[in-house]
Amino acid sequence: MRKDTKLYLALVVIVILIISGIFIYKNYTKETPEIKLMSCIASKATLYSSKYCPHCQNQKEILGSYLSLFKNIDCLDNPQKCDEAGVSQYPTWVVNGKLYPGVRSITELKALTNCEGCDINETNNTAKTDTGTCGNTTESCLKPIEQTCSSNQTQAKSEIAPSQENKKPFTIVSIVLLAIVNAMNPCALAALVMVLISILIANEEKKYKVLLGGLMFILAVFIGYFIYGVVILQLFRSFADFTSSIAVYVKSALAIGAIILGLFNIKDYIRYNPGGIATEMPLRFRPRLKQIIKTITSPKGAFVAGLLVTLFLLPCTMGPYLIALGNLSEQGAPSLLSAIPYLLLYNAIFVIPMIIITIVTYLGFSSAEKVSEWRDRNIKKIHLAAGIILVGLGIAILTGLI
Repeated sequence: MRKDTKLYLALVVIVILIISGIFIYKNYTKETPEIKLMSCIASKATLYSSKYCPHCQNQKEILGSYLSLFKNIDCLDNPQKCDEAGVSQYPTWVVNGKLYPGVRSITELKALTNCEGCDINETNNTAKTDTGTCGNTTESCLKPIEQTCSSNQTQAKSEIAPSQENKKPFTIVSIVLLAIVNAMNPCALAALVMVLISILIANEEKKYKVLLGGLMFILAVFIGYFIYGVVILQLFRSFADFTSSIAVYVKSALAIGAIILGLFNIKDYIRYNPGGIATEMPLRFRPRLKQIIKTITSPKGAFVAGLLVTLFLLPCTMGPYLIALGNLSEQGAPSLLSAIPYLLLYNAIFVIPMIIITIVTYLGFSSAEKVSEWRDRNIKKIHLAAGIILVGLGIAILTGLI
């Protein structure tokens, strides 16, 4: 058996062991009576809300860490579903075909759904809750919240400021870490170095064009990846109704993807082969990429080439980006507009090393050739660092640390 085959088999075994261990840990240490009770409640109760409604945000805060278990339908994105359910204002809970304007505590939801189980510890919730019990399940036991929001979109938007939208710290952490991994990607840095060398050869006496060309190339990459992010995120959102009912599994799938991608990077550290699966640009793409870059002689050409080069970089850079976008769609951003700051942050981090290399080359602290040599000398270490971050992030998501 070839050494490469043995190594891939070893990685598969490691993935299976890690995932099995995590799920065993979750099943035996986190499948508490509270989780079982909340799963029962979530199977019988659906929240109809709006991303612009502050009272809806309060309902989500009441659910706290259990929010991902519940089906949450946004009436602005899915007006037909709300009409079919008879929902004319929000927040509205639909439990066993009956509509309720809101709850003050999980205890009230427990009473409405008639789920049996232990009392829920609600002390960690950020919303103000009613700690009393309701007793038997009756409509009168539910205490409606003081206000609801109209289903009119214009009015709803005016009732909440952008700063009140739910931005979760863990989402920012995962976005930043995944962006750092992508920023370290060897193939993206190699493409920039080739661009700088091409411009420098064509403009030996006009060094400022190296700076402009590098920045224009970076701008093209930034714009290209931002557009890809918007398109992919919108694609994820088009399946929001389906994924909302399996949010826990989607989150686990994204985490497992991060672990697998991380192990591929670690494999490249142990036994490096150019064009590794999902970690570097496939070898068959490289001749065409070099042909495109060799035609660059000006900053304008660098911008146009940059847009084309992003297509060649997708196989080796899209892995972390897809995980980030999936996580953002599933947890962090209630609307496409609210996701834009995350996309800008991700892509800004992604291009930071490119900006540094361009400036260092322009100022003469180093040359493009020396940067390329440094990359080649340390490429295995770069893969190792990226792999450790990805595996750590995946495990942290699976175990609920972030």
